[in-house]
Amino acid sequence: MQTIEETIGNTPLVQLSRLVPGGAGKVLAKLEGNNPAGSVKDRPALFMIRGAESRSEIHKGDRLLESTSGNTGIALAMVAAIRGYRMTLIMPENMSLERRAIMKAYGAEILLVSKEQGMEGARDLAEKMAADGEGVLLNQFANSDNPRAHYETTGPEIWRDTRGEITHFVSAMGTTGTIMGTSRYLKEVSPGIQIVGVQPDADSSIPGIRRWSEEYLPTIFEKFRV
Repeated sequence: MQTIEETIGNTPLVQLSRLVPGGAGKVLAKLEGNNPAGSVKDRPALFMIRGAESRSEIHKGDRLLESTSGNTGIALAMVAAIRGYRMTLIMPENMSLERRAIMKAYGAEILLVSKEQGMEGARDLAEKMAADGEGVLLNQFANSDNPRAHYETTGPEIWRDTRGEITHFVSAMGTTGTIMGTSRYLKEVSPGIQIVGVQPDADSSIPGIRRWSEEYLPTIFEKFRV
């Protein structure tokens, strides 16, 4: 019988047959919502916590810190609960109540910053708390275990399930972990694959991270991979 952690990854690829005219090629979607906490962020959440454990940076019962706009927080709350950590999540106050409720259901503590401070303010507070010794910051924006999760799982799964016939990979860009790790793997096995990163417009109603200022650009982002 599988553990919850063992159900992370190996999500299906499905063809979106109504989005493109017949004979115009195939558009496939990877159903990351099938992960146990409901998003692609389950992958880096598990890798970041396991990675910190392997380096003896954290121990059972420690307080972990992370700034989040939603999905990473849910995933970390789940993995932290499974592995015996206290999880404190810092997020802007305008993030959805539904996401907050899920995080709390997993046992996480939530701290809010103003919507004017936004994700930048949440990141600043998380870093200050870590510097003050109030917990261990996982730091999804700078943690190499974030893209490594996709280099070791997402990329290989896509290559396997497309039988190496993939020509383009398109991904949203928030922390950029998904696109960095997947791009790295796919380009290694097939250098001609085109990598496309997308972000919602500043005025869009689509939830999630907008473009970062240079000061807050994730350090795991490598522009040449997109």
